Amino acid sequence: MLDRSPGGRPPTRRCRLRDRDLDCTGIQEPSGLVDNRGCRILRSMTASHRSDQDLDLDIRLWIYRHLAEHGSAPSALDIAESFSIEPPEVDDSLLRLAKEHDALVLVPGTTSIWMAEPFSAVPTWFRVHGADDRRWWGNCIWDGLGILGLLGVDGSVETRCPDCGWPIRVQIQNGGLQDATGVVHFAVRAARWWRDIGFT
Repeated sequence: MLDRSPGGRPPTRRCRLRDRDLDCTGIQEPSGLVDNRGCRILRSMTASHRSDQDLDLDIRLWIYRHLAEHGSAPSALDIAESFSIEPPEVDDSLLRLAKEHDALVLVPGTTSIWMAEPFSAVPTWFRVHGADDRRWWGNCIWDGLGILGLLGVDGSVETRCPDCGWPIRVQIQNGGLQDATGVVHFAVRAARWWRDIGFT
């Protein structure tokens, strides 16, 4: 909660209003929005007064939580509704996350999420099954195993040999790889993965 004490000192997180009962719990303090009369900030306006970086980080975390829980990426409208902001603000944030932070990969020419490493928002050859019955798509075997490791769950990754089409199932139990046989082949050197991550 917020309070401005006499003498112009910065507001604190306690709101001591004598003439009314106003709950300001959890409201951040944008400069210039608090005076001697107490809290004048609306919760619904909070996001618009935060820095772009703070908003981007919150949206990034929310996207990852959504993918972890539902196995699919949220739309810009989903994000806008959750954060009580306008869709163009979401578009701007997604573009910054993709261009400035390398946090997301967007479908070219759009703000639709394609990848949020290690998750894929579209079907791939790497289907990830959690022991808790959740399902995800990985961008590659590396990412498929990374999803299970990131979430700390056992499970499996199902795919096919890219040469002959033979089905392959990699099992994780008690945090470790079970009955690991096979050959791992990287067609692109790691240093070049992000030159064209869609191809990689």
